[in-house]
Amino acid sequence: MTLLDISNLSLNRIPQSLGLRDIRFIDDRADIYGFREIDQIVSGIYLHHTVLTEQPISVFLETPNLIPDLYAEQVPLHESKVIFLGDGEVGKSYTIKRMMNGGEPETAQHPYLTSETPGVEILDMPAEYGDEAFTVHFWDFGGQEILHSMHRCFLTEETGYVVVVKTREEASQSARKWLRNIHAFAPDSSVLMFLNCWENADPHRSLDDADLKKEFPQMIDGSVRLSAKTASKEVFNADLTARVLQMAANTDGNKKKIPKLWKNVIDELRVKTKENGHCITKEEYREICRHNGIDFDKAASLLSYLNNIGVCYSYHIGEDKRELAEYSLLDPTWLTKALYAVIREGIDYAEYGIVPTYQIIHMLGSDPVNPPKDSEYTRPRYEDEKECQYIFDVAEAHDLCFRMGKDKLFFPALCEDIKPSAEFPDQTAYSDPIHYRLKYQYLPDSVVHKLMVRCYKKEMSVIRCWRKGMILSAIDSYKAVVQMDDDEKTLTVRDRLFCQ
Repeated sequence: MTLLDISNLSLNRIPQSLGLRDIRFIDDRADIYGFREIDQIVSGIYLHHTVLTEQPISVFLETPNLIPDLYAEQVPLHESKVIFLGDGEVGKSYTIKRMMNGGEPETAQHPYLTSETPGVEILDMPAEYGDEAFTVHFWDFGGQEILHSMHRCFLTEETGYVVVVKTREEASQSARKWLRNIHAFAPDSSVLMFLNCWENADPHRSLDDADLKKEFPQMIDGSVRLSAKTASKEVFNADLTARVLQMAANTDGNKKKIPKLWKNVIDELRVKTKENGHCITKEEYREICRHNGIDFDKAASLLSYLNNIGVCYSYHIGEDKRELAEYSLLDPTWLTKALYAVIREGIDYAEYGIVPTYQIIHMLGSDPVNPPKDSEYTRPRYEDEKECQYIFDVAEAHDLCFRMGKDKLFFPALCEDIKPSAEFPDQTAYSDPIHYRLKYQYLPDSVVHKLMVRCYKKEMSVIRCWRKGMILSAIDSYKAVVQMDDDEKTLTVRDRLFCQ
């Protein structure tokens, strides 16, 4: 057995003598610290909570066939991805616009007009921190609840996060919700909490940093508390902008060097994306890799890293962990606006979450339906049916929808709030009830929505769905009800035999 445990260490890099050995890198100390029998311990180099200041640790753990590239010529990327998250109307877009204008407060002549963000907006800002110059890519996610199910597509490691909450009684509850969301998809990424004060806010109301830090160690010490609207330029820049840029400077994209071959691929991808508008085919991507000396077998692995740092989005690995036969590289803004349009506009065509495929394709190829009043809401027209199918592929890959053959789509987010009483079983007509009650610390709609899609995929008989639950039937005399309770954070399954 060959075993080296360098967990919990902070290192510049994995030495070449170790990195190029034919040995596995592992992120699970349970293998060697009392949780497994000695004959079940796996040989390898253990990197649990190891920090590398010069190399992306995800390559060692997730895409080991790229490791040799980390010992070729390296260049700095000088880019950082920072995602702003928070509920609707907490000031995310306003805060980003003010940061991009040097912290200057808005004036009557130069107002910072903001409106409902339709999916995500990606805004680039040249920045400096210390003696470093780099580019920050701000990802401004819409806060509307219908968008929350899309987060799992884009919340990645190699990223910094700013959670924005407002000064009100539920601020701590909102903070925990977003911190749990980030922890589920990017547990090792840094998070800065920003308490955006309402005008005339209670000056004593704040977040319990110590309590939150104990629950979420990735949170940066000391939340920021000020008004994005009324704070002076000096206070805004010193207390908020400087903290955000400090976090951005320390993300993997900016802090670490990458192989020059990868940098060449990134630059060429961006040129190609501008030429194509929003989409690069698998064949075009492979040709870019080949042209820049990336082996055929490494192309899909490199794409995983490019997804993480926000260069593009692609669903390219199937459930069997193999590369898909067909996929495309999509512009994240183009994709999220499409998903947002389906969820926001598709409700007019849905019945119990089910919509005709042709209707959604026609809708995406037309101008927006009932755009929000007094809003800057715009979106592209998705006129190519094949491109619409890419959108559905991504949604299905992340359990946001289920294809019911060629003619229909099921989107849980399009289900009605009201429980379908006509189909709901009469509890008095049941015998020998069996109840399962699952308690969660954090229970977003996406949990039950994912379950709905999985039930369809497993060809279970789904009778009806509503936003918070569904009714299943195996045979005529058997029904099960799955229902979530927001207040109690529970998912209840009632499994009963119907008495004829």
